[in-house]
Amino acid sequence: YSNIYGTDSTVRVMNTGLKAAPDVKIRFVGRPGYPSGERMKEVGASDYVDISPREIFGQAQPWVGSVAVTSSQPVAAQVQDNPHGEGSRSYNAVAEGGAAAEAPALYRSAWGMTSGLVVQNLGNKATEVQVDFYSREGNLQTTHILGTLEPLRAAGVNLPMVPNLPGDPALGFGWVGTARVRRKE
Repeated sequence: YSNIYGTDSTVRVMNTGLKAAPDVKIRFVGRPGYPSGERMKEVGASDYVDISPREIFGQAQPWVGSVAVTSSQPVAAQVQDNPHGEGSRSYNAVAEGGAAAEAPALYRSAWGMTSGLVVQNLGNKATEVQVDFYSREGNLQTTHILGTLEPLRAAGVNLPMVPNLPGDPALGFGWVGTARVRRKE
């Protein structure tokens, strides 16, 4: 995000390797109605760079979208949001190439926390996506169909609105579990 409801994001790209990553491409893919852009960066050995949408689109330009980071060698990415100038939240990126990804810990109003889950299609063609939710014991509780994600687009999952848990129209208050994001079969 940039300049949206008081929220701004910064992408930190980290290189834990012993040699520089000279060709890191950071692509900002805007949602419909928002611009897209990219920057090439070099990330030194055992170093990091920060970049925000404001660097790409300007200080006053509102922006909402997804970010894709690519490099010829392994790098890690973290996005830090600063909502309303109060506190912050961050989440780690997942490497490209897999047909499934795991979210090892999710919370729905448990211990004062509710997790957000954002799924991005890093591929080059549209794909149907679903999220399987599991209890802490590893039992499948429900499957949520996200629908079709176009290349480099993202969709969020609002945990309180996930349907089809037995005896509850959504993941219940205090729910703790895991999720597996995958292509719909």
